[in-house]
Amino acid sequence: MDNGLLTPKEKCILKFMKKFASKNGGNYPKKSHIQCHFNYKSNNSVTQFFNSLEEKGILSWLDKAKKFYTIKVDECCEDLSQVRQIYVEGLVSAGVLKEAVNEREEIEIAKAMLNQNKEYFALKVYGDSMNGDYIIDGDIVVLEETTETPFGTIAAVQVNGEATLKRIFKKGKDIELVASNPSYKPILVTNDPTFKVLGKLHTVIRQLRG
Repeated sequence: MDNGLLTPKEKCILKFMKKFASKNGGNYPKKSHIQCHFNYKSNNSVTQFFNSLEEKGILSWLDKAKKFYTIKVDECCEDLSQVRQIYVEGLVSAGVLKEAVNEREEIEIAKAMLNQNKEYFALKVYGDSMNGDYIIDGDIVVLEETTETPFGTIAAVQVNGEATLKRIFKKGKDIELVASNPSYKPILVTNDPTFKVLGKLHTVIRQLRG
């Protein structure tokens, strides 16, 4: 069976199905379980996924009502143990402070790139304030979850519920958020209890635009 036939999303869902079955006596998840886990708004997306797997010969129905099925998961998911799923939790401004927008999806990262003892999340960048560090609009930044980070580090931070991606510096008793694009002035955070570090930059992922 050709693993290349599977999309990244299909591989991700198949991995969830395999884990679910291992914890539930070999019983695979219902469509409602998959819909809930991946935050699909409707069951149509799950049905399309099932139809695609059936066409590719990976999923077989065990009854005419199509309530019970089996999958050839060991054949089609041999490479899944080598990747780790990370959630893209929303958008982050690489510009002035703006409200973060929740658009949750999932990406796959090779485990070899990550510290398996750390937790990670990802954000999609909009704006051009960090282009001096080769982080541009549309990039996905993978961040290590932390509430503290060394000064000079690029990090996602939140102030008054709004998020931005900047280098963090100490300026006297204050915090200074500095862009790498000289068109943007530093943001000075003075004794603000709402300020918090969300995570420090680990990796930048860029989709080539054809």
